[in-house]
Amino acid sequence: MISVKFDKAAACLVCESVDLSKVFEFGIVPLADKLPRTQDESVPSAPLTVWKCNSCGHLQVGELVSPTILFKHEYPYLSTKIPEVDTHFRNLAELVVANCGIGSKSFVMEVASNDGVFLKNLSGTVDKVFGIEPSTVPARACEKLGIEVSTEFFSLDLAKELLKQFEGRHPDLILASNVLSHVPDPRGFMAGLAVLINDTGKLVVEVPYGLNMLMNGTFDSIFHQHCSYFTMHSIQRLVDHFGLCVKEVELVKAQGGSLRLIIEKGVYTSSGSVDSLLEKEQSVPISGDNLYKRFAIGIESHRLELTGLLQLLKSQGKTIVGYGAAGKSATLLNYYGITDKLLEYIVDISPSKHYRFFPFTGLEIFPVERLLKEPPDYVVILAWNYTDEVLLSLSPLRDRGVKFIQLYPTPEVV
Repeated sequence: MISVKFDKAAACLVCESVDLSKVFEFGIVPLADKLPRTQDESVPSAPLTVWKCNSCGHLQVGELVSPTILFKHEYPYLSTKIPEVDTHFRNLAELVVANCGIGSKSFVMEVASNDGVFLKNLSGTVDKVFGIEPSTVPARACEKLGIEVSTEFFSLDLAKELLKQFEGRHPDLILASNVLSHVPDPRGFMAGLAVLINDTGKLVVEVPYGLNMLMNGTFDSIFHQHCSYFTMHSIQRLVDHFGLCVKEVELVKAQGGSLRLIIEKGVYTSSGSVDSLLEKEQSVPISGDNLYKRFAIGIESHRLELTGLLQLLKSQGKTIVGYGAAGKSATLLNYYGITDKLLEYIVDISPSKHYRFFPFTGLEIFPVERLLKEPPDYVVILAWNYTDEVLLSLSPLRDRGVKFIQLYPTPEVV
């Protein structure tokens, strides 16, 4: 284990209030996506806590690890390798063309473009596409598609540099999907976006929905890569500060439930979709303490239920395999103490993760095809945000007697 340096979040990342309350403490957790090649290889790790801002209700981690450590090198996530993600961005490209006025003369930019999973759908059909991707491996994959990429982390300074580079030309649309929650300085990030768009430009922002996590108990969405867990209230608070407003919001399936926001320059007046979501959050209410207390209690109840089920099956001589070596598994497996004493191994769809080990567990990661060659008795769907897709793709295993365990809302055989 290698203890990495981190900054302690002493104030709210959205409103800068110092009135914070601890919601939960997970102890020492390995950094997500740091997958050793051997069981004995040291793994970077850090404490992990989650805090609520008592001023604006924003939820955030308390330990901010440098993005360079988390994302710059050996980041294994390649979006196009996951069919569901590839489909999501293909559909999103069609949507922005249809609804955001994007045509052959448009300039489209994406922050956190990964391996070009979104921009490849527009390249050649619009005037210009440009990606920003600081992670080395995805950036190279994006460039191989002929897409120009900046490999710097997005910031206000980079936004100003890009405007100079493009001789004052503003993008007609900027996509920032599943990235805002990853940045330790969301105010600086949003300030940069506000500089890049003009009065006619649009931002399309997707963020995992924090209220879904709190209501559904999907606590494993909390890991070091995810600095923030946004609600409609905290998003609105953030964008308002930079002269932006949310025009429309939609709840989409991605990442276990995400907000897709259309953001423009201007002052917020009224929007049916935004007002409806704000009212829903107020009725919970997200500003109260009960929601967070129930969330914390639910984590402990879920731990007892899942580990109890796995221990029972193991005592019966059953073989159990995990599906999904995602970042969220770092929190769940390690906080619950699930190791190779309970699971045989883990499978994952991403080739870059194969034949590596999941930190602190002794579990090796194999291709999904191993399940077909050596069917276990049970498969735990750790990648729960793809439960329906996993069950469909592995449906032939049901005919061979394999059973599946879902994680949420409660651990049970399905």
